[in-house]
Amino acid sequence: MSFFDRFKKREEDFQIFTRDIPLSTILRWYIYDTELGEPNEVVEIMGLNRASEEGDEKEREDSDERMDNIAYLLPYLNAMADIAADVITGVQVDEITKDNPNNADEIERELDTMRVLYKVVSLSAIMGAFASAMEIGLIEPGDIQKTEWENRVLDEQ
Repeated sequence: MSFFDRFKKREEDFQIFTRDIPLSTILRWYIYDTELGEPNEVVEIMGLNRASEEGDEKEREDSDERMDNIAYLLPYLNAMADIAADVITGVQVDEITKDNPNNADEIERELDTMRVLYKVVSLSAIMGAFASAMEIGLIEPGDIQKTEWENRVLDEQ
C-alpha cells in the first residue's frame, strides 16, 4: 500500500436505507396506536378508507407491536404528558384569571376537566410520535430500563 492510497476515498462500512412512508400511513398508525375512538370509525372521519375485517385485525396487531416497542418509555411519556397538562392548564387558568378575577369558582370546577383533557391530548401526541418514530427508524431503543426511570420519578416525588 503506497502512502497516497491512504487519501483515496474508501468504501463506507455502512449503508443508508430510506423508505417513503405516506403521511396517511402515519395517520392510520396514530389512530390505531392511540385508540381515541373506534379506529375504523376515526379513520373514516379523517378521510381514509376503512379497513376490511382482516385489515383491521392486521392494523391492530401492528399497533400492538409498535406499542410494545415503546412500552419501556411509557412512564417517561406519562410524566411528560403530566408536565404538559400542568403547564397548559396553569397558563390557561392564569389568562382566565387576568381577564376575569371573579371567575375563581368556575375555574375551580373546571380545573380537573382541563387537566385531564390536556393530559389526553399530550399523551396521545407523544405516544403516537414515539411509536411511529420507532417504527420508521428515527429513534431506536435506548439503554434506559423501565425500573430505572420509575425509580428516578419516585425519588423526585
